Amino acid sequence: MKTYDECIKLLSNNQYIEIIDLDYELESEQTGLDVLKYMKENMIISKEIIIHSTHAGGVREMIDYIEEHFKGAKYRYCPLKNE
Repeated sequence: MKTYDECIKLLSNNQYIEIIDLDYELESEQTGLDVLKYMKENMIISKEIIIHSTHAGGVREMIDYIEEHFKGAKYRYCPLKNE
């Protein structure tokens, strides 16, 4: 998924997912953080959350949000190299 809307369309059919891999910067106005907020608001649970992004500030925001709102989920950051 490259846009927020594509991601939300897929997530809207699920209440539990094993793993989600998110970039902070999407090909839309919304971000990966907005996807996490949607998941929280709609009680969608993920066992594991992977963040991949070159946007350091966005990564920090996502990690902070996960730590506060997805306490049972494992998460990890997989940095990408700038191209």
